[in-house]
Amino acid sequence: MRSRLCLIVLLAGSLGGCSLAFTGGPPPEGERGAAFGCTTSYAAPVLDLAWVGYALAATAAEKNGGVGAGDIALSSLWAGSAAYGVWNVTRCQAAIEEAQRRAVQAKGLGIPLH
Repeated sequence: MRSRLCLIVLLAGSLGGCSLAFTGGPPPEGERGAAFGCTTSYAAPVLDLAWVGYALAATAAEKNGGVGAGDIALSSLWAGSAAYGVWNVTRCQAAIEEAQRRAVQAKGLGIPLH
């Protein structure tokens, strides 16, 4: 049972941090053109939070019932990654909404968007 749990924790550790690897916020306001790319999906932060829950549940289910410092550290890293991902996605969505609002205003005033 212990070797199986170690394998699960090692595998989970290699898969965690999705938000750090796969989310990006919007470019700085001065560098944004009419179109820019950033992450609008919360999929990576949700995966990070799923790993947090899974790791804590798996370690709590052990016979000794304790959660070790390593488990807490890994869960904290994944939670931090999830928070970073949510921050990136939220900023991206706000930047896109602002760009759309400006485009509508510019179009209404006849201002070219170049």
